[in-house]
Amino acid sequence: MPNGWKFTRANGTDHRTGTINYRDNIGREMVHPCPDTRSKDACGEGYHLGKTLKGAGQHCAPGAVFRCSYSRKDVLGEDDDKVRVSKLTVLEEVPAWKGYGPRGKQVQAFIDSLSSIPWFENVGEPYKQPIWAENMTQVDSWDAAGAVAVDTARAVAEIMGGIKNGYFSRLMEVYRDGHYPCSWDGETLVVY
Repeated sequence: MPNGWKFTRANGTDHRTGTINYRDNIGREMVHPCPDTRSKDACGEGYHLGKTLKGAGQHCAPGAVFRCSYSRKDVLGEDDDKVRVSKLTVLEEVPAWKGYGPRGKQVQAFIDSLSSIPWFENVGEPYKQPIWAENMTQVDSWDAAGAVAVDTARAVAEIMGGIKNGYFSRLMEVYRDGHYPCSWDGETLVVY
């Protein structure tokens, strides 16, 4: 049986719906309730797995990482990176840093360090919106956090690529010190 890789939110639930909990199903077979058996596309109704860790990373970040197995007869569709299946067995949870590649431990340490930045310490926590703040929305992931998420993702990419003290890694120091970048003219970074 081939193995596949699933990247989920940190709590073990799928990124798309937040309702399928892989952690709760370790050692169990999961059968999709309504797989699309007509389409041969890699996307559609069914369980999606990366064929490799890198393949799983093409579609979402590794809050948690699970190794799963599936039977070729249960494949509904696939492409170079991903396979869509009607059922799978969750074999184990592996350390999330493995989802970040050869420098995964460094990347995970960097991401973990972000919680020391006051601006970031509540990312992913439930937001109690004040009555006056009708139009405010809390983001629940780095993907949804906009510019800061882009800066963070680029800093992670620098670390994964082995770049030390790159621009975006240095920019994280601005955030750590409680400041926010306002502009960049190509030479000077203006911070608030």
